[in-house]
Amino acid sequence: MADIERLARTHIALADAESLEAITHSIASGETGLVPLVKALGEYLLSEEDAVRLKGVTLLSDVLGKVPTEVVNRQATQVLATFYTSKLSDPPLLVPALEGLNTLARLPTYGALDTKSTILALFTNLRPLRPHLPQTTRYLFFTLLDTLVARHRDALKSMGDEFLDGYISLAEGEKDPRNLIVAFGIGRVLLVEFETERKIEGFFDIIYCYFPITFRPPPDDPYGISAEDLRMALRQCMAATPHFAPQAMPLFMEKLSAAAGPTKRDTLQSIAVCLPVFGKAQVEPWAEKLWAGLNIEILYSTDADTESDALAALASLIDVLYPPSSTADIGIASKIVPECVAVLSEPEKSKAGPAAKVLGSLVESSPVLARPVLDATIPPLLELYAVPNEPSQRASILNHIHALLIALSNTYPAKLPPSAPAAPPSNTTTSSPSASLRSYIDDAPLPESLKDHLVSTLISGMDASAFRAAATAVFTQTLRIEGFWSADEVSVVAERLGALVENDSVRMLAIEGLLCLPASILEDTVVPRLAARLPDLAPIEWSSLRATLATLATLCADPTLFETLVVRLSSKLELLCTPGAETSDDALAYVHALLATLHAVLERKVAAGHPDVGKYIDRLVPRVFGLFVGARGTPLASDERLLKMGGKVVEVVVRILPAERQEKFAHALFAAFRKGNVDSIVHEASRLESDGLPFLPFEPGVPAAQRALVPLFASALIALRKEVRLPEADLSQFVGVVLEWGFAPQSTPLETLASYQIVASLINKRADDLVPFLQSHLPAFWISLIASPTAAISQRAAALRAWAWIAKALVVRSHPLGYELTERVLELFAEPGEIGECVAPAEIGFVAKEEDAGLLGKAGHAVVRLLYKQKFYSRILPRVVCGYDKASASQQPLYLAALASLLQHMPKQLALTELPQLMPLLLLSLALPDANLRANVINTLTVLVKEEDSVAPVIAEHISTLVPALLRNSKFTLGSTAKLRTSALRCLASFPDAVRKDVLQSYKTQAVRELSIALDDRKRDVRREAVDTRDKWINLG
Repeated sequence: MADIERLARTHIALADAESLEAITHSIASGETGLVPLVKALGEYLLSEEDAVRLKGVTLLSDVLGKVPTEVVNRQATQVLATFYTSKLSDPPLLVPALEGLNTLARLPTYGALDTKSTILALFTNLRPLRPHLPQTTRYLFFTLLDTLVARHRDALKSMGDEFLDGYISLAEGEKDPRNLIVAFGIGRVLLVEFETERKIEGFFDIIYCYFPITFRPPPDDPYGISAEDLRMALRQCMAATPHFAPQAMPLFMEKLSAAAGPTKRDTLQSIAVCLPVFGKAQVEPWAEKLWAGLNIEILYSTDADTESDALAALASLIDVLYPPSSTADIGIASKIVPECVAVLSEPEKSKAGPAAKVLGSLVESSPVLARPVLDATIPPLLELYAVPNEPSQRASILNHIHALLIALSNTYPAKLPPSAPAAPPSNTTTSSPSASLRSYIDDAPLPESLKDHLVSTLISGMDASAFRAAATAVFTQTLRIEGFWSADEVSVVAERLGALVENDSVRMLAIEGLLCLPASILEDTVVPRLAARLPDLAPIEWSSLRATLATLATLCADPTLFETLVVRLSSKLELLCTPGAETSDDALAYVHALLATLHAVLERKVAAGHPDVGKYIDRLVPRVFGLFVGARGTPLASDERLLKMGGKVVEVVVRILPAERQEKFAHALFAAFRKGNVDSIVHEASRLESDGLPFLPFEPGVPAAQRALVPLFASALIALRKEVRLPEADLSQFVGVVLEWGFAPQSTPLETLASYQIVASLINKRADDLVPFLQSHLPAFWISLIASPTAAISQRAAALRAWAWIAKALVVRSHPLGYELTERVLELFAEPGEIGECVAPAEIGFVAKEEDAGLLGKAGHAVVRLLYKQKFYSRILPRVVCGYDKASASQQPLYLAALASLLQHMPKQLALTELPQLMPLLLLSLALPDANLRANVINTLTVLVKEEDSVAPVIAEHISTLVPALLRNSKFTLGSTAKLRTSALRCLASFPDAVRKDVLQSYKTQAVRELSIALDDRKRDVRREAVDTRDKWINLG
C-alpha cells in the first residue's frame, strides 16, 4: 500500500510516464489492485482544488485503460462505476469520468445495474447535452452510449421510454460530423431493435433534421470524414423503420421538386433505400407523385448520374408496389408503360432512350411486370423496324431493344465462362430482393413466338451492312440471358457469330458473343472453322490472316481451347519450318505471326493465373526448339524477329514453372547447348535432318547456323529462378566463355545481346557463386579490352556495353561492386577520342536504365533490392557532379552528357530533391551537341513542372536562362530533331500554368515572337505544339 501511495503522489506531482507505468505494472502483476489505488488517491479525489481532483481522476482513468481486463473484478467494477457516475456532476472531472466509464463499459464484469445507473447519471447530469462542451467531450458521451447499446442492449430495453426520451433529448442539436457518425449508428440500432413507435416523432426530429447533408469537409481534414460518409450513415438511419413513412414521404417530395445537383441525387438515393422499408401500404398513395417527379429526372435529364439515381428510385418503387403475388394491370405501372411506349413510337427522339431504360427498369424490378412490359414494347418496335417512317430509325430501334435485353440479362444472368467480357451496366443501381430467385423459364418474359420474331429480325439486320453492328450487339446480348437459347440452338448461334469474325465492322462484337459460349461449343465448331482458314503456306491475304489469328488469340485462353490452338498452330509451324520450305519474307512473317499469337495467349493465361501453362514445357517448348534446330542453316532459323518471338514463347512458359521442374528443364537445356544432346530439348529429334556436325554452339569455329540459336538458350536461361542449380561444374568459367563468345568477330548483334543477357542474368541471380569471375576475370577483361589503346574501337565499345550490363545486374541487387564498376566508367572520360567522348557517357545512363521486367525484374525472378535506384544515384550522382567541377573545360561536356543520361531514369522523388542543386548543370546540358540528350533533360523538367508544385520556385529562379534556352531548342537547326523541338515547346507550354505570372511577364514578348518561327516548322507535330504553346503565352495576362 505504501508503494502505491508513493507512486500515486509522484505521478500527481510530476505527471511522468515512469510512475504511471509502475502503477499499471503493480496492478497487472497482482501486487495491488484498483480499489487500493482509489484509496491511495483519496485525498486527491476529494480535494477542493479542481486541478488536484482532475489529476487524481485522470490518473485513475489512465491506469484503468492500461491494465488487463482480467484484473478488474466485479467488486472493483462496481466501486469504479459508482465513483465515476458520481463525478459526472463535477464539470472539471467530466472528461476523465467519461473516459473511465468508456473503459468499464467494455469489461465483462460490467453488468445491467451498472448500465442503468450510468445511463441515469448521464441523463441527470448532461441533459440536454450542453452545446458549450467541447467536441471531444461530446464524442466521449456518444462513444460511451454506443458501447452500452452494443453490449448491454437488454438492460437499456428494460428501461423503456425513460431511456428513449433521454437519448432523444441528449442527441438533439449535435452538429459535429465525428459525433454524428456515431449518433446515426446508435439511432439505427434503437429504431431497429427497440420499441420506438410511440417516440417516432422525436426520432424523426433528431434524424431527418440533417437531411439532406450539406456538409463539406475542410481542406486537409485530419479525420477523413467525407460528406458521403455522413450521407450513408444518415440514410441507413432514415431507412431503419417504416414508421417514418408518414412524415418522410412529404419531405422527400418537397426535396425532389426543389433540390438540384448533389442534394437531388441524395434525395433520389434516399428514396431508393427507404421505400422498401416503408412498405407498399405507405408508399402506394404517393406512387403517382413519385412517378411524376422521377419521370422528369429520367426523360429530361442532362446529367447521367442523376438519371441513374432516378432509375434506381423507380426500381425501388416498382419492387415495393409489385411483389410476386400482385397483378400487373393495376397501379402505377399501367400508367408508366403506355407513356413510355408512346415515346418509343418516335425512336430517334432524345426521350426514347431514357424511356427504354424506364421499361427495362420495370422488367428488372418485378417478375410480375416483365412479360407485360415486353409484350407491350417489343412487338410495336419490331413492326416499326419492318416498316420505318425513316430508314435511319432502324438503328435507334435496335438500340432500344438492346436496352430491354440488357434488363433481361441483368434479371436472368447466364452462367458465362470466366473469359467472357464484362456485362453492360444495369439500368438500375439497386436490385430486387427476389432477383436472385427469378427464373427465365418460370417467368417466361418472352413468349416463343415473340422470341422467334425478334431473332429473325436480328438476323436480317446482321445481313444488312447498314445495321450489322447494332443488330450484332443485340444478338450478342441474348447470349447473356439464361434460358434464352436452348442447348440445340447454341451451336447454330456459334456458327452465325463465327461467320462474322471476318467482318472488320463487327469482329469484336462477334468475339464478345463467342466468349459467352461454353468452351465445348467453340472447340467443336468455331475454333476448327477458324483454324481451317489458316493457310499451309505463306498467305496472300494478310488482313484476313490477321483477323483470324486475332480472333483465335482472343477466344483460346481457355485451357481446353488453348490446347487445341497449340496443336493447330504447331502443325502449321512445322509445315512452314521443314527443311526446303519456302523462306520468302511472307513465309517468315507468317511464322512470326503464328509465334506471336501463341505468345499473346500465353501472356494472357499467365496474367489470369491459369494453372495449365506449366504443362506446355513438354507440349510446346520442345516444338519451338525443334522448329529452329530443324531449320538451322536456313533464313528462318537466323531471322532475328523469329528468334526473339520464339524466345518469348519459351521464356513465358519456363518462367512460371516451380524450381524443381525448372531444374529438370535446365539440365535438358545445358545438355543440348553444352553437350550437343539435342534430343533432350527438341520434340521428335529423330525426325530432324542432321548436318553431320555436333551441336555445340558455344565452341569456337562452329557454323553460324548453330551460333544463331543461342538467343533461344538465353531466353530460357534468364527465366530460371535463382534457386535452380545449373549443371555447370565451373560457373565462372562458363560466364567467361559466354562473354568471350559474344565478342567473336562473327557474332551478330542479336548473338552479342544474348551473351550480355546471359551474363547479366547469371551475375544478378548467382553473384555469390561467381566470385572468381568478378574478382579475377573482370579486372583482366577491363585491362585487355576496355582500357586497351590497341584494341579496335568497335571491340572496346562492345566490351564497355558488356561491362555496363554486368554493373546493371549488380546494381539491381544493390551489390557494392556494381557502383565500383560504374565509377570505373567515369575514368574513361579523361581519354580523348570516341570511347571517352561518346561511348562512356552513354553507358553511365545505360546502367541506370530499367530493363525489361523479364530480365532484371521480379517477373524474371531476378534479385531486386528495395530502393536500389536511390542507392545507386546517391553514390553515382555526387561523383558526376564532383567530376564536372574538377574537369577541364574540354571534359565538362562529358559529365553533362552523363548527367543528362542519368536524369531520364532518375526516380521522380529523388529528382525533386536534387533539382535545386542540379539545375545549373541541367541548364548547361541544354547546349549539348546530342539532341536526344537535350530532349531527355527537357522531358524530365516538363514532367516535374506539370506534376509537382514544389518545382515552380526552382524554375522561377532560373527562368532568365531557361526560357531563352528552350526557345533556341524549339527552332529547326542543323542536328536538331522533331523530338527535341516538340519537347522544348511542351516544356515552355507548361510554364504559364505553373510559374507565377509576374515572373513570366517580362519574357512574354520574346517568347511569343520566337515561337512564331516554330509555326512554320517542317514537321506537323512541331507546328501543332507551337500553336498551343504560343496561345498559352499570348493569354498569359
